[in-house]
Amino acid sequence: MIPLKIIRRRLRTQDNRMTADPVFCVQQRRRIYIGDGELCSGEDDHSGHDWMDKEWEPVDRKLARRLDRIERDGGDTSNYTKNYYIEIWAFVTACFTELGAKEYLRVNGHNLNHPRIYVESGWRNQEWIDVREHLKGLK
Repeated sequence: MIPLKIIRRRLRTQDNRMTADPVFCVQQRRRIYIGDGELCSGEDDHSGHDWMDKEWEPVDRKLARRLDRIERDGGDTSNYTKNYYIEIWAFVTACFTELGAKEYLRVNGHNLNHPRIYVESGWRNQEWIDVREHLKGLK
């Protein structure tokens, strides 16, 4: 457990990233499959693609590159399905301080997919503001 006096010191001294009421969010990349290409009209409609085998498992990188070449050259890739995806940043947790977010990543980052710390704003969120102000004012 982190003593409240340490949280208070962090709140008072941290870089708030030019935000009056920062919320330090841990996020991770999340891949959402959107289909086999018929839904994609151009390169801006997706982030990338995976080749899937008959059991709908992604193939390894080496085979995927080979399948890309075969497809480009007009060859037969019918034993595999090319599945397009988009990648989004998904919320994992919120922290009062950047050090809290870094500590969360130190302990749990190995379970996350390309994690990052992103600062949102608690602007006009009176609950968030009140809790932060209360923590900053503890004796």
